[in-house]
Amino acid sequence: MHNIYQKIALWFFVIALLLLGIGGYFYGKSKNSVAYQTINQVIDKIVWWNNVADQEVITKDDQPKDVQKIVDNLPAERTVDFTWNYQGREYSIKVDLKKDLYEQYRNSTKTYSYIGKLPPDWVEKYYSLFFELKPGDGTIQKIATDIDELSKQNGLSGDQSVELIIAFIQSIPYDKEREGNIINRVEGEFTNYPYETLYNNMGICFDKTFLGILILQELGYGTAVLDFEEANHSAIGIACPAEYSIYGSGYCFAESTNFFPVGVVPQRQADIVSFDQDLATFSGQFDNIFSPNSLGRADILHKTDGKQYLGIEATYKKVEAVKAIEKKIDQERALIQQKEEEALKRKEEISKIETTLREYQSANNQSAYNNLKITYNSKIRSYNDLVGLIQLKIKMLNEDVKKYNAMITDFVVPQELLEEEK
Repeated sequence: MHNIYQKIALWFFVIALLLLGIGGYFYGKSKNSVAYQTINQVIDKIVWWNNVADQEVITKDDQPKDVQKIVDNLPAERTVDFTWNYQGREYSIKVDLKKDLYEQYRNSTKTYSYIGKLPPDWVEKYYSLFFELKPGDGTIQKIATDIDELSKQNGLSGDQSVELIIAFIQSIPYDKEREGNIINRVEGEFTNYPYETLYNNMGICFDKTFLGILILQELGYGTAVLDFEEANHSAIGIACPAEYSIYGSGYCFAESTNFFPVGVVPQRQADIVSFDQDLATFSGQFDNIFSPNSLGRADILHKTDGKQYLGIEATYKKVEAVKAIEKKIDQERALIQQKEEEALKRKEEISKIETTLREYQSANNQSAYNNLKITYNSKIRSYNDLVGLIQLKIKMLNEDVKKYNAMITDFVVPQELLEEEK
């Protein structure tokens, strides 16, 4: 930020130095004279000072007074209970947090400053701020240890342990209000450090992404920040086989805000990140379920090496199975519709025969009546057989729909969460 008073003071100092050294400068017999060199060193230093005064900073203003008052009233220690679900089972951990550490993080810089031209890797450097832990902060290590212990107690594999961590991150409530404040550049609103996210038990996509990455790194997994600038969205990148990774980068997408499996990229619809649970409009969305195009191009930042998550292959196979049953359901529906149209025609034909039979009966034309009655009975049997086939097809369709709905549960945001987002 520009500071006019600082500039005035600096240039006053320059003029004073120049007046003192001007004689030596002019009397110098060459550009290598001591006086000349001294003056130029002073000028170079002043230019550096002036550049510092001109540096561009994403400023961090003082926190609003009401926020400070709330912090002052917080207890010295706080225990947050985290409870979440994974594969139909409930998990929970307790995290002990300290007010002084919370205040240290809250008051730490949340801005990136630079001198001169904006460095091309400024976002990388900016995000790196949020991965630095304060001395005495063993919270991430404790959480990683606790979740790893939960995994062992419940017989989970390494890949399932990763999914348990992702589910934990996804379960932390989303701070919709703060997201709006940040987008609208409300004074004093910034991305939070992972410790703040834990302390508040709430965060936006960036907060939750950084927290998830730190926990996964603690357990030895390779990670990255997936930064979708166009969508103003951030997601966890976890090391995985290149053939399943985003852009072939070696990192799989892991949503940090809503409940989706690793690898699945939620599609944006009317500002709500979700899939449509209505079967009639769901068709086709699985075709791009692993594509990040709906969020725009992602920058892959803060990359680290480590263990790979291999469960992504099973997710791909599950999606193929879902697509296969979806195709089967479409075919069954089409066949049922075709058979129902055929049944309707047969019913109309039977109705005409019934009219003719009544006419024969009224005319006391028993011979014609008896002959047509044979045809009528044959038509009735054929119609009933067709109705029975349709009922069987509908039963089979309903079974497949039931199976389909069970299979897509992992890919659909629960309705109560959608209502909360609205």
